Amino acid sequence: MSEQEKRQRKPAIGYTRTSSAANLGEGKDSVPRQRQAIQAYANRAGYKIIAWFDDPAVQGDDTIDCRPGFAAALEKIAGNGVRTIIVETANRFARDLMVQEAGYSRLRADGIDLIAADKPDSFTDDSPTAVLVRQILGAVAQFDKAMTVAKLRGARERKRRTGVKVEGCGCSCCTWQGHAIGHCL
Repeated sequence: MSEQEKRQRKPAIGYTRTSSAANLGEGKDSVPRQRQAIQAYANRAGYKIIAWFDDPAVQGDDTIDCRPGFAAALEKIAGNGVRTIIVETANRFARDLMVQEAGYSRLRADGIDLIAADKPDSFTDDSPTAVLVRQILGAVAQFDKAMTVAKLRGARERKRRTGVKVEGCGCSCCTWQGHAIGHCL
């Protein structure tokens, strides 16, 4: 790519979200993998990532307003004119259909394009078929998350019954990360 082409690339924000604190830190690949996929797409599609925003240990059913990294991205966008956010996949944006659609609608109302690097037209194509597919995939992501949570809860309960201490105090208000909410301390 020539220097002139590099200068003409459209600016974009790169956004990553990792729901599990266990997938963060040295030797973990979640954020690097997401960034690599986003950057590869940006390079192919003529975007330049001008800033990265991350939401570590943020659930996919948290609304975009409740995510510190996403809120910071929106704040940066408000002041710099960038109109594109790129995520690795749609489920890195949200793993709850209502959160996905409400967040997407808000971004569209603000004139911000959301692009999933693995399926770039999933949020940009508003044809009836594309909307149906996006919503079905959002529902599948929500179902997959619910099944994973249920399996993990079952495994923790089986361990507790054998007398093995499992993270946190075991109350329903603590997440698997142990006292993530903080009011049990």
